[in-house]
Amino acid sequence: MLIRELAYDTEADELDLLIDTFKPEPAEVIHIGNDIFLRRSIKNGKIVGATIANYSLWYPEPIAAGELEPQYAEVREHIIRYLTVKYKTVAAS
Repeated sequence: MLIRELAYDTEADELDLLIDTFKPEPAEVIHIGNDIFLRRSIKNGKIVGATIANYSLWYPEPIAAGELEPQYAEVREHIIRYLTVKYKTVAAS
């Protein structure tokens, strides 16, 4: 899994990620808890994105475009942990 792009919307307080794709595509939204929403491709069922709502609650410091990179690893690890546990559980059932 490769996070291709990060974008932070200051008004909505959401961090949006593109995963294993270079542009948004039609997708089903899956809420996996803790204000994290995955986007699963309608075309092939793969995870193509994620949104973290209320991002400032996760990282209370003000976020500017240039300040996203230091937090990238923590966000990525958290999402991958959820993908691994939740998505494999859904796939196995």
